[in-house]
Amino acid sequence: MRITVRRTIATSVLAGAVVAAAAAPAFAVTSVSWGPLAAYYKNQQRSYSYGTFFDDRATYATVKVYLNDPSNDGNNAYTDADEYFYEPDAISCGSSGVGANSCWVFDRRKQSAEYSYSNTPVTFFVYNSLHPLGDRARAAIHTCAQMGWPVPDQCSPNAIATIDY
Repeated sequence: MRITVRRTIATSVLAGAVVAAAAAPAFAVTSVSWGPLAAYYKNQQRSYSYGTFFDDRATYATVKVYLNDPSNDGNNAYTDADEYFYEPDAISCGSSGVGANSCWVFDRRKQSAEYSYSNTPVTFFVYNSLHPLGDRARAAIHTCAQMGWPVPDQCSPNAIATIDY
């Protein structure tokens, strides 16, 4: 009798494990690399960055940035990340009432601190709280060189990174 009970428990536990595994997403991406990105002015590289975008402890959508000022010209270099969350939102997604459609909803711009160190690499983090109604986060990341007035900031194209949470 004890053997039968143990077999039944073992089978039930195993069956529960199979069900739990089937319920979890098979290919959830919780970390993705982005870059390298570079910004140029007069054919000279002025800002260079790369990094990762990841789910930080199921709390933050975090962009880890490695940033360098390869030109060593005294102009500031920086990296920005615009963050979006895939979630139901009646206003942004164009539906009304309960059961709003889901779409990418812009949260806010997370700009890194500018730095003026000469040819010195720096690593920093840009983060944003995960949205409880969402299930994916996206960052549009670019690096820039801040030139003196009247020259506008010179920026790279965006790297788009998406994670599940």
